[in-house]
Amino acid sequence: MKLFLRFSPEIIKSPIIADIILETGAKLNINKANITPDIGEIITDVPKDKVDDVMNAFKVRGVEVTVLERPVIRDDEKCVNCGACTSICPADVFEYEEDWSISTKEENCVRCGVCVSGCPLCAFSMGE
Repeated sequence: MKLFLRFSPEIIKSPIIADIILETGAKLNINKANITPDIGEIITDVPKDKVDDVMNAFKVRGVEVTVLERPVIRDDEKCVNCGACTSICPADVFEYEEDWSISTKEENCVRCGVCVSGCPLCAFSMGE
């Protein structure tokens, strides 16, 4: 399951992720990170059996946690299955099916936004 983590300036220099990995035994895969002196934002994959433990551990340490149920949203009314997304997505989220429709593997999404800016019909938006 994907989690969006937001770290405040007060806690950004603490080794929170390392502590949580050691505490919970969860193997976290960081998909995307944006760390500045003012804020830290991370998208990470967490094993389903460890999600509750990991979420609670982050929250106790003051990290804002959001579950990313749908990292990217495709508007099927706008999408004409042109395939632009299949060629520009670095995470292989989109692929053609046998009937030439586009399927979405949301679990692969790293929220880079390439599909949002690259779709000629503006059929994508970032989910929450």
